[in-house]
Amino acid sequence: MKYTVGIDPGLHGAICFYATTPIEIEIHDMPTHTITINNKKKKRLDIVEIARLIDVKSGQIKECYIESVTASPQMGTVSAFTFGETFGIVQGIMAANFIPVKLIRPQLWKKHFGLTSDKDASRRKASSLFPSFAGQWQKVKDDGRAEALLIAVHGTDVI
Repeated sequence: MKYTVGIDPGLHGAICFYATTPIEIEIHDMPTHTITINNKKKKRLDIVEIARLIDVKSGQIKECYIESVTASPQMGTVSAFTFGETFGIVQGIMAANFIPVKLIRPQLWKKHFGLTSDKDASRRKASSLFPSFAGQWQKVKDDGRAEALLIAVHGTDVI
């Protein structure tokens, strides 16, 4: 079985392993852990856990699609840096495993599915395409899971 990986980057994103024959969907919330800096708890990417997730399946992964996003003006400098760091780390882990990466703008994959920026619409679309897997993104906070899946599906649809 060969997987296409879809990644919604960011601390609240997800990683999806998607295979088409037979359909298999395995989704993981973006691995994180909490650290303390200046007596404040901060959520950070768990780089080792991401590397482990990819390493376990690296021989079965044909390609990876990562949502190509940028920091927005509404983000503070620390948030923008953390977001960019996450984006770069995910790409680095893929490169270290010799997995081809394609960056895809959100406007492109969302247009493919007739979506807007509405996160609930992404969950509804994923549920309509894969109703037997819908329990994996039923909560509002699980929109990253649905989006990671849709990014992977879009990648396989455009091949």
